[in-house]
Amino acid sequence: MDLGFLKQLGNKKSLWIDIGFYFMVSLLVSTIFCYFIFGAKIFLQTEAIKQLDLKMLDIGTAEQKNYEKIVFNYQAKINDFGKLINAHKFPSNAFIFLEKNVLPEVWLSNFSMSGKASEININGEAESMVVLSRQVLVFENNEFVKKVDLSNLTIGDKNRIKFSLSISLDTKIFETSQLEPINNTAEVPANNILP
Repeated sequence: MDLGFLKQLGNKKSLWIDIGFYFMVSLLVSTIFCYFIFGAKIFLQTEAIKQLDLKMLDIGTAEQKNYEKIVFNYQAKINDFGKLINAHKFPSNAFIFLEKNVLPEVWLSNFSMSGKASEININGEAESMVVLSRQVLVFENNEFVKKVDLSNLTIGDKNRIKFSLSISLDTKIFETSQLEPINNTAEVPANNILP
């Protein structure tokens, strides 16, 4: 067996390993060197920007600086009002909701609203039990209504049905500035109308 060939092959492998090792070491050293060079340049640029900012503060008269402070104060106030306006709720949408969804054969006599609970309590009269059941269905089919509770049913003058309703609303109803235009023709699906 020829062992000289194996030694020669081993020397070639160690030569490539040595070349790769020295290349990686030189790459690491050049990376560290570039890191420090760019760090120094960034530091020098930052200092130059600070110096320019200081020079800009000295430019202008005292009167201009006072006007600048006034403008910045107004800008801060405007930003504060913008935050308030964006967080504003529209409780008047409850009236639009009722106007849009109360049937013509139903009369409301009392109204109260809890803004935190998003709940409307109404008292009223309906021409008949059929009309009242249609009214409850109109409320239940509305996208903004979570829950409808009917209570205190009594028969009043001219056989009209007196009632109390508690309607729990989704808070989304108070987030838009206006609901859809009002059309006082609240619809009930035909298969849900009582005879």
